[in-house]
Amino acid sequence: MQQLPLLIGLGALMFFVLWWQGRSRNKAMAQFQSFQDSLVRGDRVVTTSGLRGEVREVRDETVLLEIAPGVVTEWTKLAVRERAEEPEAGAQEPVLGEPDREDHA
Repeated sequence: MQQLPLLIGLGALMFFVLWWQGRSRNKAMAQFQSFQDSLVRGDRVVTTSGLRGEVREVRDETVLLEIAPGVVTEWTKLAVRERAEEPEAGAQEPVLGEPDREDHA
């Protein structure tokens, strides 16, 4: 009988902790949904897999991303994680070329 107030207090504490976590999760999900709804053509974005691209078209559940000149791929909106930072003025994009190879004969 002496432990009853302790058990009630722990139960109440657990309830409030779970309630607070659910509230935080709902708030984060609402922010993410708002971000997805704000996507427009021309936005530079990063997907959950780290792929960078430019939004070419926004549909109900998907977006078309141009990941290279002339290469357009379709992604679910859920796969778009964030907007990419714009490159600084005058900064050049890295150019990928043939790797240096050494002969090991």
